[in-house]
Amino acid sequence: MLEVKMSLSGAKSPGGGIWEVELAPSDVRRLGESGKNVGAISVIALNPAPSVEAGKISFDAKTATVLNVGSTSRALIIDSYKAPTIFDRIKLRNEAPISAGDRQFLDSLEILPETVREAGKNLLREIRSHFPGDLKRVAATRFQETPDNFWFVTVQPRVESILITVRGLPERFKPSTLAILLDRRPYSRFKIRSIKDVPEAVRIIRSAIRK
Repeated sequence: MLEVKMSLSGAKSPGGGIWEVELAPSDVRRLGESGKNVGAISVIALNPAPSVEAGKISFDAKTATVLNVGSTSRALIIDSYKAPTIFDRIKLRNEAPISAGDRQFLDSLEILPETVREAGKNLLREIRSHFPGDLKRVAATRFQETPDNFWFVTVQPRVESILITVRGLPERFKPSTLAILLDRRPYSRFKIRSIKDVPEAVRIIRSAIRK
């Protein structure tokens, strides 16, 4: 097999065989598909270990195993021998079962265009990496977070978007790249339509008032 050498500058390491680099999701996919798109950060395992010198990390592309393709250019490179605990934790997280309510929400996304549908899937995956709740269906296409209803989500096929309602007035979440409007007090609302909206949507939801 032809060796394809990759070199990435600006690598930062907290130690333990882990490096953080900038690598676009499209470039991560060139190394391989994981079938996982969880959250913002991509994760790549290497075997054998990469060569590291003066903040530059180099490795043969065929030694890479893509564990996750994130939605941003942040990526973690892991030496699978030196960081086995983290390697196993990521695998377990990717294999975690989906709750019944979350599964209903994911199924409801099928009526949306692909770009909006993928945004909804990425949104839920990222939220679940921070909050272990479950979505409860309260209407045909509307779901509320449980046990604390600090955010709601509504699938909107007619306008090809996903409406998100969060506990807190608009001023709490601004400035924002998304249009945040006052809903029924004390809630605000905004919409997402693509994966690029997901990181900001997650930031807003994480900033919502919780009981």
